[in-house]
Amino acid sequence: MILTQEAAYAGAPQPPEIDRKKRRSAQIIKPGIYEKTPLIEDLAMLADPRLPVDDGRIMNLLVKYFFAYIYPGAEKHVVPLGDISELFEEFYVIWRAEDEEKRKALPAFRDYGYALRMLADLPKSAHILRSIMTRPLFNADPSGRYRGLDLGSGTGALLLGAFVQAGRHGFSERELWGVEYDRAIAERTGLMAGRLGLGEILTADARDPAVYDRFAGAPLAYVSNETIPPSFQRLRTEHFTAIHASLFEKCAKWLKGTFFFPEALVVYEPKTKVSVALTPNNRFQPPRHYERMHLYSQAIVIEGRMRHLHKLGRDFVKYVPRPFLEIMPGRW
Repeated sequence: MILTQEAAYAGAPQPPEIDRKKRRSAQIIKPGIYEKTPLIEDLAMLADPRLPVDDGRIMNLLVKYFFAYIYPGAEKHVVPLGDISELFEEFYVIWRAEDEEKRKALPAFRDYGYALRMLADLPKSAHILRSIMTRPLFNADPSGRYRGLDLGSGTGALLLGAFVQAGRHGFSERELWGVEYDRAIAERTGLMAGRLGLGEILTADARDPAVYDRFAGAPLAYVSNETIPPSFQRLRTEHFTAIHASLFEKCAKWLKGTFFFPEALVVYEPKTKVSVALTPNNRFQPPRHYERMHLYSQAIVIEGRMRHLHKLGRDFVKYVPRPFLEIMPGRW
């Protein structure tokens, strides 16, 4: 990979080599929408209420954040699209091959691989960010602060959405926190959050009710929890409902009118073909007589509409060339 020469990230470890005969000529996003701007500028433009939320700008934000997450310091510089595309391809190919030896050649792939896989499903990630950036707010702190939580933060990509949402609603004072139990990921995401002014990342288990003591006391405008299992895994394999149970146990008073991502999660039981919506009204908990059923994720409510998990991101597929879509790991 030919990296830009800024000292901030020129000395970072290089990604492992893969067969250059198999390189794809396409770029990770179509060159017509790529902006020669640094990540910090894209973030500021999206947060400016005088400017529209542009789908192409969201795609720019995601690909540049992915690169900067692996090479901190890159957020301040214009990185060639070719460099970004090469890094994505290396990640996709190595992740699909599940080649641990190659992952070890670049510690970021080894240490943050699962979280990066979620971020690297670009169409779905972009759709989620747009839904957060453009939704109205109903639960602002009377003191004028925007307070938000991202539970199970991973790379912290959804904090980008919260940061933009706050800016577009005129909040200059933001208090954003992410909660992530994997220490290595929490430390790297914390580094990125600090460099971009996103907020604070806590290394903690979001299922622990004690985590939420510090967040009680004032309204929360925003809460995201994307610990949603894919549709072929049981709901209980992830911590989505347990996290929300702890959140509501300590903060229910401050969640009236909060914007949640997802706005609702629809789960179903295949044998009985029964579906149920987990929403803020039921604290994202299934009814008690469903608890022993083998429930599976089916759909989420996003931008006020129900979308099946496999249909998320369709508006953004057109921005990614087919050679990359064919090797892209799925978020869900």
